[in-house]
Amino acid sequence: MSAESSRANTKRDMGLDELLKNMKLSEAEREVVVLDRAEKENLPAVKWMAVGKLLTMKQYSEQSLAATMRVAWNPAREVSFCPLGKNLFTVQAHCLGDWKRIMEEGPWIFRGYALMLEEYDGSTSLPTVPPSKVQAWIQIHKVPPLYRIESIMKQLASKVGEVLVVDMKVVSTGTGDFHRAKVNLPADRPLVRVMTLSPEGCQSIVLQVKYEKIAHFCAHCGLMGHT
Repeated sequence: MSAESSRANTKRDMGLDELLKNMKLSEAEREVVVLDRAEKENLPAVKWMAVGKLLTMKQYSEQSLAATMRVAWNPAREVSFCPLGKNLFTVQAHCLGDWKRIMEEGPWIFRGYALMLEEYDGSTSLPTVPPSKVQAWIQIHKVPPLYRIESIMKQLASKVGEVLVVDMKVVSTGTGDFHRAKVNLPADRPLVRVMTLSPEGCQSIVLQVKYEKIAHFCAHCGLMGHT
């Protein structure tokens, strides 16, 4: 199926959903199929499925995205892509190893834009909460030696995003050193450039934040997804 056909089908399906909401239903059409608790609990789980969204306002080829990501992920088995709507699709792996790589080894970038992924259980036609977070490795520069403990590093990293991993190994450079942390960046918030550590009774310390393999962002407002 071409990208044009896929978009046309998506628009048609969305139009049908709106039409159904406004239809006057017959008695037979109003009848409801009820799943009791036991039936619902016995449903097989939808395994290794996520909802994906590319953080961009530009048009792109869904086929090119799928092909590019399959090469980046290098899966052992097939990875399926299925459109849900405009810039919204499901990604399903077919083995645990591929699933863990896709969900844990990001960030994933396509043409400079971040691919956002959220686990999806398939219980609704569309996800109740669309993907809105970008995985990224950040660097926190020149933390004084006294404060290089895990609890403080987690507090600092949390000012940038949801903390996934803190690497306590110090990375040295010619201009100083830094610690790394992996975080989920909120896509609707500007990137954090500095953070302040303020030990009680001592002078505040301003620490620079840098990003590794970051998606396109606006130099004026700091938001990802546009330039």
